[in-house]
Amino acid sequence: MECIGRVEGFLVIGILGGLTTFSTFGYETIEMFSKGRMITGLLNVVLNVFLCLASVGLGRLVVHIK
Repeated sequence: MECIGRVEGFLVIGILGGLTTFSTFGYETIEMFSKGRMITGLLNVVLNVFLCLASVGLGRLVVHIK
């Protein structure tokens, strides 16, 4: 029974949570572009991607230091 709870948690929190976060990012970016806020939209994309990759890199460093 505990395994089913873990699978449900993974699906609901992990997969669906990631999809809603990504779709929000996409929606907000398209809204910025459609309202003519090109610089804001580009900054949104660049900063989100850069900060995401930087966070992953930092996380990898922390894990390998231990």
